[in-house]
Amino acid sequence: MFSTVCSKRPSGLDQMYSKYAILVNGLTSKSDYKHIFKELKKSLERKLPDYESFETSLRKMKYSKGHTKQGRVISYLFERLENHMSGTNEILLNDSSLEHIYPESEGKSIYPDFFDSLGNLMPLSRELNEEAGNNPVQDKIDIYKRSRYKLVEDFLAKFNIDWGSEEIESRQISLTKTSWDMLMKPFA
Repeated sequence: MFSTVCSKRPSGLDQMYSKYAILVNGLTSKSDYKHIFKELKKSLERKLPDYESFETSLRKMKYSKGHTKQGRVISYLFERLENHMSGTNEILLNDSSLEHIYPESEGKSIYPDFFDSLGNLMPLSRELNEEAGNNPVQDKIDIYKRSRYKLVEDFLAKFNIDWGSEEIESRQISLTKTSWDMLMKPFA
């Protein structure tokens, strides 16, 4: 995920895994296994980006009719966040689409730097997204309330119908921090 979000090359990872696989293959004691896996963890940590690089990369990710390339990565990130927030790994967002909270049709001219950013996007079932359409945010709230996604519940709990650049930025920061914490948890 880090290499995808931060556009980092995974160079050297294959060799690293191969090296540690060979080392593990000949081990017999638990303490040796622990030692090798501790070394592997340290090696992997050195490949991780810092928070600032991660945040900058997420800010650059865009999704709109004109920028669809990163939609799959954003959808995957939302899937991971959804599973993290629900405490399970059973949610697959295959049946969802990316909803522009502030309508894409108006956002391009009013919030050109924000309308297609992570902070203004949310997973929503295709049916609910179609129903929400390009309506104003206040008209979408009742539609959002019918969603079963934790990310949508979180949005409804934290934000109200006054949705503009400050709220989009606040949500961007919150999603970035939550994503970082979730992805870094195995390395804590």
